[in-house]
Amino acid sequence: EQKDAFVVTADLPGVDDRHVEVHLEKGLLTIDGALAAEPDATWTPLYAEYRFGGFHREFRLSEAIDADEIEARMTDGVLEVRLPKRTQHRPRQISVRAG
Repeated sequence: EQKDAFVVTADLPGVDDRHVEVHLEKGLLTIDGALAAEPDATWTPLYAEYRFGGFHREFRLSEAIDADEIEARMTDGVLEVRLPKRTQHRPRQISVRAG
């Protein structure tokens, strides 16, 4: 959590940004994706923590999130979804005036 937003990060090694989908519907944020490459006869890995397949994650968002300003970015196998807080839900400083 940041002052003005929540940030969701997901490590997705081997996943191409073309194979990741982020959706928001009725307050439910979903992240779906799949590893792009399946093993074939041309290569045989000695060890692979991730081979192929898909994944799915869901997050129920509160009313504090400004749904129109949500951003997603994929950089070097790391997905970052930024969920900005609505202005009225951000912390703010209240000045104290002398009486």
